[in-house]
Amino acid sequence: MKNRMGFVVAMVLFVAATFQATAQEIRVKYEPVRFQKILDKALVPALESKIPGIVEGSLYNIVLCRKYFSKLDYTTTVEKLKWLIAENKSSSLNYKTHLALLYLTDADNINITPKSDPETHDYLFRQLSKEFEEKMLVSNEVLTQK
Repeated sequence: MKNRMGFVVAMVLFVAATFQATAQEIRVKYEPVRFQKILDKALVPALESKIPGIVEGSLYNIVLCRKYFSKLDYTTTVEKLKWLIAENKSSSLNYKTHLALLYLTDADNINITPKSDPETHDYLFRQLSKEFEEKMLVSNEVLTQK
């Protein structure tokens, strides 16, 4: 009986150690060059799509990139967002593009909390809108009080 219990405990420890070692090997290292390529070769060109859902998804992912990878070069992305604002006819998409552009240029002062499995991207744009509205109102109040 003791031998069986010892064997079971040893197997559990072995399996736990194996999972721990595997988990450490699977972790992806942050490589700025890799993420810059994804941004420049996939997300930014997707902004030219004729399908609004693809454009919105790209905007969402660009905002998340800026939140988690702030050291990337967003110059091309900002220019493409400005182009999209000028070319796009959808007021909803234009509004979301404006929010994404504002976030890219002022992300350090804005706090957003992405969800791990959202049904839609609207929640993130609502957060951005609320954050900017509060920030703008506060700064306007300070200016009018002087």
